[in-house]
Amino acid sequence: MQSSGMQPGSETQIQVLHVDDDPSITELTGTFLERKDDRISVETATSATEGLETVDNPDRLRPPDCIVSDYDMPGMDGIDFLKTIREDYPEIPFILFTGKGSEEVASDAISAGVTDYLQKRPGTEQYGLLCNRIRNAVRTQRMKQRADRTDELMRLTEFAGGTGGFEINVDTDDVLMTDGYRGLVGVPNDEPISLEETIELYHPDDQSEVRQTINRTIETGEQTRRGWRLQSLDGTERIVDVTLTPVENNNDGANLHDDKNKTHYETAVTTLRGAIHDVTDRREREQELRTQQRFIEQSLNALDDLIYVLGTDGSLRRWNDRVPEVTGYSDSELDNMQAPEFFSSEDRQAIADAIETTLSGQPVIIEADLLTADDECLPYEFTSARLTDTDENVTGLIGVGQDLTDRKEIEADINWYQTTIENLEQGVYILNSNYEFQFVNHRVQYIEEISGQDWRGRQLSSLTEMEILSTNEIERVQTEIDSLVANTTDQGSIEVNPKLPKPTGVCELRLTSLDVQTQPNEDLVLLTTRDTTAEKQREQNIRELKHHYETLMENFPDGAVYLFNRDLEYVRARGTELSRVGLSPDDVQGKTPHDIFSRDIADELCQYLEEALTGVANTFEQEYGGERYQTQTVPIQLEGEENTQIMAVTQNITEESKNRQKMQQKNEQLEEFASILSHDLRNPLSVAEGHLELAVTRDIHNGEDSTEDNHIVKAQNAIERCQGLINDLLRLSREGDRVDDIEPVRLDNMAEECWETVETAAATLTIEDRHSDPQTLKADRTRLKQLLENLYRNGVEHGGKDVRILVGVMNDGFYVADTGPGITESAREKVFEAGYSTTGEGTGFGLRIVKQITDAHGWEINITTAESEQDGARFEFTDVQFLD
Repeated sequence: MQSSGMQPGSETQIQVLHVDDDPSITELTGTFLERKDDRISVETATSATEGLETVDNPDRLRPPDCIVSDYDMPGMDGIDFLKTIREDYPEIPFILFTGKGSEEVASDAISAGVTDYLQKRPGTEQYGLLCNRIRNAVRTQRMKQRADRTDELMRLTEFAGGTGGFEINVDTDDVLMTDGYRGLVGVPNDEPISLEETIELYHPDDQSEVRQTINRTIETGEQTRRGWRLQSLDGTERIVDVTLTPVENNNDGANLHDDKNKTHYETAVTTLRGAIHDVTDRREREQELRTQQRFIEQSLNALDDLIYVLGTDGSLRRWNDRVPEVTGYSDSELDNMQAPEFFSSEDRQAIADAIETTLSGQPVIIEADLLTADDECLPYEFTSARLTDTDENVTGLIGVGQDLTDRKEIEADINWYQTTIENLEQGVYILNSNYEFQFVNHRVQYIEEISGQDWRGRQLSSLTEMEILSTNEIERVQTEIDSLVANTTDQGSIEVNPKLPKPTGVCELRLTSLDVQTQPNEDLVLLTTRDTTAEKQREQNIRELKHHYETLMENFPDGAVYLFNRDLEYVRARGTELSRVGLSPDDVQGKTPHDIFSRDIADELCQYLEEALTGVANTFEQEYGGERYQTQTVPIQLEGEENTQIMAVTQNITEESKNRQKMQQKNEQLEEFASILSHDLRNPLSVAEGHLELAVTRDIHNGEDSTEDNHIVKAQNAIERCQGLINDLLRLSREGDRVDDIEPVRLDNMAEECWETVETAAATLTIEDRHSDPQTLKADRTRLKQLLENLYRNGVEHGGKDVRILVGVMNDGFYVADTGPGITESAREKVFEAGYSTTGEGTGFGLRIVKQITDAHGWEINITTAESEQDGARFEFTDVQFLD
């Protein structure tokens, strides 16, 4: 039966070159491929070098239609083989069919231009999948070749219509232009061009919108159309209409990755195709028609002021949008209204006179209340000027009305401030440079009932006579006033203890230079009083808090804390690690990193400090003095101000770094172990499994039922057990005591979902206390699924085909029980050891994986006897976090 991917006779024969260092794999693969599609013929090679010789054979009529290659081969591996093929045959579909699968291998293959990536798996189903991948790749390549033949026809039509086309590779940002597009911008036909270079061909003011439109088209997957200004290399500017069409592709390897031995494709926009059309002449004609109208409209509507034109009879002829908005009249009502109608009867004559004066040639400015359609009066100032035609004939006047509401409010605010200052409970005084009082507020009522008027002209020294201030305090105030008048400072303060009924305690006199002159060359000084008793206490508290922080920083464990200014100089340096490396705060403060450290260390540190000044925080590691340090740089920003300081916190992570290296070495060893299992063991097992299936198929074809042959059945069972053993070993070595994404998981739903994926024969599942609350726990969904599946398999293997599995929740966890023979107390510790199994079918790793997953979550596992069933085993998991 032929696959629907390619109908028989619709294409020519497909010649496949299969390269693998294991001849048994190539022989078996070729047999299955040719059996699944009689148009496929397979030739083989046992090394990449032999594969290159086969492709380059001068006796060949044409190169192979598709190359299938292993990755891990002696000499040249599959990636290098792919790169070499791509140099001379960039269009041949190349499929990497390998037993060594990892994200790194898949990434390298994609970078080298692989067409497809398929990992070898147990079973013969993989050959059907490989067959489909080959047919799809060849069909895509042949369709592309046919499309290329149509390009020349398109080129012949582009120049006549001022059009062009282009294609953007989203992954590489390469741009493919048609000759028509290149002709518009003047780019030579043989010159490659990137996306950024293409965007720079547009007007600078349009480039940002071009980028945004391209990104939005990729994100939304929707076609867009825009008009922009295109600048050719000879300086000519053209106006073009551009249409962008996203192309989604899920089968070209661009978004290919391998996840836990399963190859996935992600459908995404990988290409943007577009058409460009020169509309310069049309736009210029349209622009000429709109220019004059736009100029007038912009002139009328640019300001918030009222702009209007009156005829010689005082009727309203033209106006901007603000006139109907402010007056409340519609455009139809405004048409030919007389100007005096917009004012109250008291102002109409003045308005009529102003119009007449303006028409006579004298500009007029007049204030009047504008009367709206709702009878609301608005304060406005109107400025008008006469309009004449080219023959100097008067045609009317143009006027501007400015809203005076804000100015009126300011005048009202001044009156309010004056009243407020007069009634403040705080003493306010104004003195001149001769120490004479010019103004005092009502606070003077507390001083011998002297009125404010009587203070004017009184000398500051009179406060000594009135026993309010001492002679020494008077001299201090006069010195501060002299300093203010001399412009050496614009503000000062003095602490005194005036003998006033109010306020009590320590009082601060604040003096401020005023830019006010009531008489020629007379300087004034403002003096206010303020009670600072509470502030003094706050200052004491701040000093104590500062001492606490300094003590903390000086004893910062295994590290140091630094403060830098914007010149990247150390302002402060504290911490135990300073003395450990032979430095003191004095050795550091006031210097830059280049004064202390080597150039490499200082350059890197300064780079991150400069980024912190722009608001970007970073964490990085450096080596110094044989130790390894981790440093975090953070900008210090006050609200409303730019960053002027940076904090850096450094900690010694030498021991932690060594532990990470040990863990990395351990992981590499485990990965090497997993690779050996995946590649060196799976290949012979796959060959044996394939030949067994071929033998069974052959006997059935000959009318014999070989499934009754006990030897073949035993061989098949043994291979399946080996494959299961490899899968469990890979899980142990690659996943280990690790969990990734912790998320809420419904236990009852997960239990049912896992049951559907396990071969359970006639066994049954019971969810106990399903409606109990809670049922939602926090776990890694993938690893919890592995735990339940392994417990199910364990129950079925040991309990028989009619076993019943029970899943339920407890006070602080959950349990999985079965109705099987149970587990003796002496064996309950051994069952979690790797390789321990009481049946010939089990791998001995299932419960070991369960223990690993339990430990990774921080749970505890305990084996007991099932409470509701006789003898059965019950696995209890505690310390589990449930969600309410």
